[in-house]
Amino acid sequence: MRDNTGAVTDSTTPKMTREAVEEILRAALPVAKDERAEEAWAALKPIEHAAETDPEAAWGLAVAIIREALGLERRLMVARALLLQWPEHDAMLLELAEATETLRPYNYLNAAPPDDPFFERLAKTIEARIATATTTKLEARLNEALATVCRVLGRKWDDACDAAHRRAIALRPDRWQGHYNYGLFLKTRGRFEQGMLANRRAAELAKETVESIEWNLGICATGANDGQAAFDVWTRMGNKLTLNEGSLPEGGYHSVQVRLAQHPLASRTEDHDAPGQEETIWVERLSPCHGRVRSALFHDDIGVDYGDLVLFDGAPIKTRKWGERMVPVFSHLTTLKRAGWRIFRFAGTQARKGQIADLDDILPDDATIYVHTELFKVVCRDCWENESIDHHEHDGDERTIVRGKLCFAPGVDLSAVIERLDDESAKDEALSVLVPDLHEALGDSTRAQSERRRVDLLAGN
Repeated sequence: MRDNTGAVTDSTTPKMTREAVEEILRAALPVAKDERAEEAWAALKPIEHAAETDPEAAWGLAVAIIREALGLERRLMVARALLLQWPEHDAMLLELAEATETLRPYNYLNAAPPDDPFFERLAKTIEARIATATTTKLEARLNEALATVCRVLGRKWDDACDAAHRRAIALRPDRWQGHYNYGLFLKTRGRFEQGMLANRRAAELAKETVESIEWNLGICATGANDGQAAFDVWTRMGNKLTLNEGSLPEGGYHSVQVRLAQHPLASRTEDHDAPGQEETIWVERLSPCHGRVRSALFHDDIGVDYGDLVLFDGAPIKTRKWGERMVPVFSHLTTLKRAGWRIFRFAGTQARKGQIADLDDILPDDATIYVHTELFKVVCRDCWENESIDHHEHDGDERTIVRGKLCFAPGVDLSAVIERLDDESAKDEALSVLVPDLHEALGDSTRAQSERRRVDLLAGN
């Protein structure tokens, strides 16, 4: 027979009530929140065992697996089984859709789409169920669920995601959450002007301040380069900022870190939907969602470097320990402006650690020397994820041969910088800074060739 969820059931087996399932969830989920996975799964055993034949148990298990502390692989295994067993169980499908954002191998905005076929199968199953919906509310909820799964599936599913959001809004136009969710999708796809409209409509319908709407409105306004709109949002939320005509708002904040992507999600296509090279760097935070890059990039192909302005998402993907401070790390949404800094790689020799880095003090204020050998560290995934590790202690080893970048804002007199570096090198024969491309840019090909030969010799050491 079929129960009122549309699922096939066996009438000869006693079924669990919704109350009984919810009681089990109330006991198990606080344990999962405390990251005691095995205890939580033990508490969930009654509904896990019954889920194959019991629709209420299947619903309860789908509710539970959104908890990341229960372990990715086991949750995915359960989700696959539930979808296979209950393809017509609408209430369960709604919960599975909500869980998809936590069922990806990586929890980062710019991660590549999941390659597990479960996600696409779930989207197609929900699409089929939409055609059978018997009420406006159910059709709207199924479209919202479909939009969530399509967003997780990446750029290939953007058209389906957009259509599902629009249909859900058309069915329930006065529900602010539908407009907000659509605005969230538009933000991640770089459609910032449309994202502003969606979030403004959500704010109108909410009739009271909803912080998440304000955040996404402010981010979209910044991405759209609408400085006045961004200023209005952030000051309304209590931020102290200044706004110059034709610019974005700026205020004083602690520096943060941003995980840059060569191809952030907002600029990708369905044919090229992967982040490419990634690098976590320091950013001088200028507003709640944008800042100026203050690390010289180790990888040249990321397309961002020292001095550039980047937009980042509002929620940190994690925090990292730096000495006594916990530093938030944000996802790269898009690059707002290439600042046009002139950047040259160098190799050098020094008598002690930090000697070349200290040359920063003799450079103009709008120039810097960045020693990758001492400041850049490749860490394994486990170390990067571990919030107990003090990343400040990951300074480079003691090296007498170092490499890095010299960075100059537009307008800096490069000849004057060379003179200062030469003066310092003349004081200590162990100190040298070799920048062949800089000399080439100044028209001194002879010195450029000489320094390239010396750089090649250092590479052999």
